[in-house]
Amino acid sequence: MFIRSGCRLPAPDLFPLKPMKHFSFFLTLLLLTACTRDPESGPAPGVGQTPMQEFYIPGVFRIKLRETAAELDTRAFTRSGSGSGIAAFDAAATRAGATAVQRVFSNGDRFRERRRRAGLHLWYDVHFSGAISVAEAMERFGRVDEVECIEPVPRMVPAGATVSQADFSRTSGSDNVAIPGFDDPLLVNQWIYHRVGAAVGSTAVADLNIFPAWSVSTGHKDVVVAVVDGGIDFYATQTTLAPDGRRIMTAWLQTWSDTEDKPKGCKWFGQTICPRELHIKDGRIVQAPVRELDAVHGKRTFHENVTVQGETSLEGIKGRVADLTVTVQPGEYRSFTLKLAADADHHTSLTYDPYTSQLTLDRSYAGSRADIVHTRSCKVRSQNGALKLRILLDKNSIEVFANDGEQTMTAWIYTPQSADGITFAADGKATITAEQFELNL
Repeated sequence: MFIRSGCRLPAPDLFPLKPMKHFSFFLTLLLLTACTRDPESGPAPGVGQTPMQEFYIPGVFRIKLRETAAELDTRAFTRSGSGSGIAAFDAAATRAGATAVQRVFSNGDRFRERRRRAGLHLWYDVHFSGAISVAEAMERFGRVDEVECIEPVPRMVPAGATVSQADFSRTSGSDNVAIPGFDDPLLVNQWIYHRVGAAVGSTAVADLNIFPAWSVSTGHKDVVVAVVDGGIDFYATQTTLAPDGRRIMTAWLQTWSDTEDKPKGCKWFGQTICPRELHIKDGRIVQAPVRELDAVHGKRTFHENVTVQGETSLEGIKGRVADLTVTVQPGEYRSFTLKLAADADHHTSLTYDPYTSQLTLDRSYAGSRADIVHTRSCKVRSQNGALKLRILLDKNSIEVFANDGEQTMTAWIYTPQSADGITFAADGKATITAEQFELNL
């Protein structure tokens, strides 16, 4: 819950529970919530009460310009004799003792126009001397016609901080209630846990109903907790038992980051992963494609003990629907990179750093139009210095199983189907074995 001075942003009802990797996406949505303008007289827009200092970052407040306002020249506060381009803003910044003005969001590089359409270029942070409070600085700033709203910058409160339950109840607007035995002061801010419809914008029972679940169990030491997938697109797992006792998992191969970003000409959006078998190995959860996938294996291509220096391709190793296994032997190389769904303009890469044991999935050049996360990394355990990657390609998706499923990485790729190249590259000299099966799906 983000609190604006003088008004409160209602908690949304329809946001699904998301991995933390999309926290910045939610932050953006909340910042873009429309700001209402106060009457013409009085202090700066949004200033109506003194914020509790422990909830806000000192020495800074945030403004949003109107769409009709000129773009600020932020260099005005780092060089003498120049202005921001808005005289009234310069005067207000001087009154508030501003020392610097910075964009909240970057220009966006290749996504610049998309970010401008979303209004992200209108947000600025105004820094000032910490000798005065945030509330006083905002009061001094006053009203500027070009400024749509002004607000303090919320900060996270550590779980161990001394903050009264009453303080949070004044600010959160949450329906949650305190639960005996739990000492998290931010528990009441978890609007997804429990709702009775009392808070503004709240719908009764639109929650996880988690408190009754906690009355049954809050966990056990025998329960194995793990990161299920270290990739980009993995959401809403479900498991079931097969008739032979196997634990089978499925999940959305999608994180709903941008429902408009889909393959050109396609009327569908979203898909599920290949069902996976789950096992416990050395105290951790491991995953593998269900064994039934072997029944659709087609043509086999095999290359053994190939030396890779620079970038190369292997005869018969290509395609967008395939089951590919690559083993990289210990060797004198600084990095190894596998490019998938590649042509002159597109590729999705897997890069392994043997010195840090880090595997990185990068789809920045996969052709997506979405300004979202396109790179993820995870640590892999060395198998006597070797790395084994099993990769499922299914037209618009990639599923990676590292070292027999100790780690997995999943992502959609909306790359043209004509981009079907697969290449191997090493910084140094790497020895690999590659086995590919076409999939008769």
